[in-house]
Amino acid sequence: MGKKVAALFACARIQYPLGDRWSLAGYADIGGFGLGSDLSWQAMAGANYAFNPDLIGKVGYRIVYNKYRKDWLHFLGSFF
Repeated sequence: MGKKVAALFACARIQYPLGDRWSLAGYADIGGFGLGSDLSWQAMAGANYAFNPDLIGKVGYRIVYNKYRKDWLHFLGSFF
């Protein structure tokens, strides 16, 4: 069985409607603080389109950083 890790995180999320179907969205979080990982953070900004109340399309950009011990892992890129 693998090692279990727990970490403390703080986060924020916002969604701003632009009309009936479109909205802007964003979120960010930061955590780790030496518990599990040294430091971890991510941020996302994008737009949402509601095809109907149950189906929403999203497009945007996301960045993720994670410092675990001495190494930094990072991921950058678009999402659809």
